[in-house]
Parts: sequence; C-alpha cells; structure tokens
Amino acid sequence: MQEDFQYNSFRAHKARIGRFLTKPWRVLLTLSTFMLFAAGAALLVYDYSIGWLVASLSVVPAMIVEWWKGELHHIKTAKNGGQLDNVLSGDLLGRLSAEPTPAELATACMSVSSGQFFAARYGIGGRFLQELVEGSQMTTETIWEQAMHVQKVTDNEHVSGSVLLVAIITSYAGYENLIAHLQLSKDDLYAGIRWHEHIRNLIKSHDKHLRTGGIARDWSFGYIPLLSRFGQNISAQLTGNR
Repeated sequence: MQEDFQYNSFRAHKARIGRFLTKPWRVLLTLSTFMLFAAGAALLVYDYSIGWLVASLSVVPAMIVEWWKGELHHIKTAKNGGQLDNVLSGDLLGRLSAEPTPAELATACMSVSSGQFFAARYGIGGRFLQELVEGSQMTTETIWEQAMHVQKVTDNEHVSGSVLLVAIITSYAGYENLIAHLQLSKDDLYAGIRWHEHIRNLIKSHDKHLRTGGIARDWSFGYIPLLSRFGQNISAQLTGNR
C-alpha cells in the first residue's frame, strides 16, 4: 500500500498549505486585508490614484483566508478513492512526510483533533502508541492496509486520526489481549470512531435545528464503553416510564 501514497499529489499539496495557514497567519492576513483597503481608501480621499492599486491588493490576503475557510480547512475526499492521499483527512495528510514511518504515523494521529478525541475517550496516550509501534514488527504498509479496512468497516468518509489510531492498535500482533486489559473490544474501538464522526457531523450542521440535546451534551455524554457496559441510564429509564 505504500506506493498508493502520493506525497506530491494536488490534494497533498493543499493539505500542507492548509496546515501552514495556522490561526496567527489567518489573523495577520485578515488584518492585512483591512489595512490595505483602508490605506487605499485614504489615498483616494486625498486624490492619489495609486489608492486604487493599494485597495485592490487587499483582495489577495482576503482570497487566501476564504480559500482556507472554503476548501483547505476541511479538504473533501477525492471521488476516485483508493489512493491513500485521496482518502486521508486533510489535517492528517498535511503532517506526513514522503515516506512516513510507523512512529511518524503514531505521532501524526495524536496531533489531530480526531485522534486526540479518541485517545481522551479511551485513555490512550501518545506514549502508549509510540511504545506499541517501537516494540513490534508492524510496518507502514501494514498500518495503511489496516486503516483502509477500518475506514470501510466503520463507513467513515476518510481515514481520520481516530481511524489511523485504531489501525495502529489492530496492526499489533495479539492486540486482542492488549485491549482486553483496557476493558475494551474491537467493537468498542469501532464505536468510538463512529461516535467521533457523529460529533463531527453535528458540528457541521450546527446551524440546523436538531433535537439532539445540543452539541455540548453529545460531546460530554457520548459513547463511553465502560460506563455503558456496567452502568444504567436512569434518566432514560424514567423518561420511558412516563
């Protein structure tokens, strides 16, 4: 699967640009837009024709910010999937080198929000993941192949940080015993991926009137495997008895 990862694809280039445009840069570009426009307007007030040029330059930083908002912030997966660079989430894709190692993949998935969300939910730290890849014989190709499998099984739009994290864990020989010590099963891991996707979809459609109890409530009381297994939802029981 390694040959299917095209570091120099157009989508990969966009992902790296999107990662480069951090919040400080976007703020600076926005300020530049207003300053150039204001300076141009001031020059025109004093009858300096160069003001038109200065004002028109404000379009450049404004377009870059809008490009980030409209396309680079969440890069859509390519229709012709199959290649890894077509289905990797943009935030993840922008962090990878031309030939990523298993250790680099572990670091990357713990650096994006989806991986951090999943890790916090299940109590899996970055050090745990690093020790996992360093103490095994897993290869990048094996992880890629498993990631594509996990994406398909969970019906995920892309290979996100949470998908990659689960792929790394399930690429470890004897991972069943490993996650059993955490009181988890493979189904729990898959459910965590689906839950994060549910949260992401809620955020995307936050302007719609949905009767879900709110994004904050869903984020706080989402899928918790241990609590779901050993606890009871008293509120739901009381509601059902009414």
